[in-house]
Amino acid sequence: MHEELTVIKYHYVRPIGDSRYPGLKGLEVSLFEKQLQYLRKHHAVVSVGDVVGATGGKRRLPGKAALLTFDDGYSDHFNFVFPLLRKYGMAGAFYVPFGPIAENKVMGINKIHFIRGAGVPMGSLLREVFAAMRGLSAKYAFRPETYYREKYGSAGRFDDAQTMLVKRLLQFALPAAARREILDRLFAKYVGVAESAFSRELYLTFEQIACMRDDGMHIGSHGYEHAWLNTLSRDRQRKQIDRSVGWLVRLKVPRPWSFCYPHGGFNATTLSLVRERGFKLGFGVQPGIADLDRDDTMVLPRLDTNDLQSTIRRAAG
Repeated sequence: MHEELTVIKYHYVRPIGDSRYPGLKGLEVSLFEKQLQYLRKHHAVVSVGDVVGATGGKRRLPGKAALLTFDDGYSDHFNFVFPLLRKYGMAGAFYVPFGPIAENKVMGINKIHFIRGAGVPMGSLLREVFAAMRGLSAKYAFRPETYYREKYGSAGRFDDAQTMLVKRLLQFALPAAARREILDRLFAKYVGVAESAFSRELYLTFEQIACMRDDGMHIGSHGYEHAWLNTLSRDRQRKQIDRSVGWLVRLKVPRPWSFCYPHGGFNATTLSLVRERGFKLGFGVQPGIADLDRDDTMVLPRLDTNDLQSTIRRAAG
């Protein structure tokens, strides 16, 4: 008999259709509540503490156990998710990149999301990125455009090839300074809100995090700057992880601690560092149902909210 666990991954949960960013990819609050109703009927929603207990053999999980995880520390999670979890008596695990909150910055991936959410066609955005690269070619060492298209232009699980190419260029494929410069231009052009003000609106406050902590929600680490840890040296990974640990301590987050790898990026060095610092669970983005008897508990798979939504549609049909 295996200890199976369905871990579900959420990001934006907000009213989207009538918002300033109708093109934002996320989950409408009304659909999130329907998902909770489905989970209450068909699953047993458990906590991180329950899962850690099961991995240590101290207890067993109930049948059809599910864990709800919320990435990136959005204010959505306090404003919309937290009240509904309380309404249905469920626990949630919230994975926070502490740097953007502490420094009033906006993560690069979020800049991409909201540029896209403002209605910019992806083809136009890709052309602008390549045009910007040509304009900056004397400043940065870029490879030929054909190289990037061939290496990074494949479709993802939920995005087409063009969208994935833009994301990869602006997340990790280009030099870091060039990515920031190009993204800042595009963000100013299409979003037009000062980064510090946008950050304060987009992310949780430390007071909100403390409120959720005090109400029994799990607060986990999502790194410090939401960096692709597997692209960093051991020393730079250590600094990212240790800075996040500093905030867990400062916020008096009780153990057991868990870690969610930003972008799903990790390597053997990452796993060694998080284990050394006392994290008991780790989550990536590989889709699947976790088996606590077989899987490495520091690299548990997760399903996306879109996967759950598809299951609900099939059940209703």
